[in-house]
Amino acid sequence: MNRIEFEPVITQAQIDKKEPDDHGFYRRAMLLLLTQSSQEMRTTFGQSDDSKDALLTAIELTAEYEKHLKALLEMNKSAQARLLIIGQQIAEEEESV
Repeated sequence: MNRIEFEPVITQAQIDKKEPDDHGFYRRAMLLLLTQSSQEMRTTFGQSDDSKDALLTAIELTAEYEKHLKALLEMNKSAQARLLIIGQQIAEEEESV
């Protein structure tokens, strides 16, 4: 039987180090932006030069979050592919018994 074999691509320590802060921060910031009406956002971001800088920062933040989500989607696809491979291998082993 010719099996597809693979090694881990990330360690638990790497997950523990990175995941708690990044995803939660971006998610909360995005959700906070969704709680404001257009009038509230104009008021918040149109008051001063600092507010306008904050608007640009918020735009950059949402772009970074989108990149983060795309990377998570790719990792999810990899995890799903691994599960399908293992499921197929188990089914083939059971058929040969």
